[in-house]
Amino acid sequence: MRNILAVVSGKGGVGKSTCALGIATAMARKGKKTLLIDLDCGLRCLDLMADVSESLVFDLGDVLNGRPLNDAVLPVPRRHGLWLLAAPYDTKSIDGEALERLLLSADYDYIILDMPAGTDFPYIEAISDIVDFIVVTCGDAVSVRDSGVAADYAARFGGHCRLVINKYTRRHLKNGVYSGIDDIIDCSGCRLLGIVPFDDDCIRKPFSIFHRKNKKVKAFSRIADRIYGYETPLPKVKRIEKGK
Repeated sequence: MRNILAVVSGKGGVGKSTCALGIATAMARKGKKTLLIDLDCGLRCLDLMADVSESLVFDLGDVLNGRPLNDAVLPVPRRHGLWLLAAPYDTKSIDGEALERLLLSADYDYIILDMPAGTDFPYIEAISDIVDFIVVTCGDAVSVRDSGVAADYAARFGGHCRLVINKYTRRHLKNGVYSGIDDIIDCSGCRLLGIVPFDDDCIRKPFSIFHRKNKKVKAFSRIADRIYGYETPLPKVKRIEKGK
């Protein structure tokens, strides 16, 4: 996969931003200099999730308007090698061509983009030639169907898409909507990149994603390995829920 990755979803609430932060954290833990950019303008959340909101002065909008990138990126606490560039609150401040120039010139091993949910981001045409897409879904029927819509939208601009099934629990298969993981993959139309188990620690303890023994962290580590091109097999589905 390319070293600029756009994390998208067909609908909100599937944990797209958590996955973006989790993947970026896993990359930094493996020694890759990583920049996480929040592109969910007007509804930014990564500054809170990464615990940098109190230090925030400049954002992506300032950088695209001429502010040096180093003035706006913030090191993420407890995670050496990971920096965050926050989204602006102004939803009209993103220029696609300026964003493309920034992505191509930024000196990082990997850049992770947390995109808005859905398909309403006009700058996709400017960046689709330089990014690969990670489509996030849960196991419910609506998010799986919408993940296929998001993947089709990215494919229209030549985007290459991989699938992450987030908040996974076997209940999604027991309720009879899908017969198995392969059924979810087929409905989304994307090749599987990884499965992340449901873990309410991320709700009760938002910074638990930085803990080494958290079962979601293990899943994100395997995803990062696959992004690098390593042949990392998926554990059996039952073992994923147990944090293996």
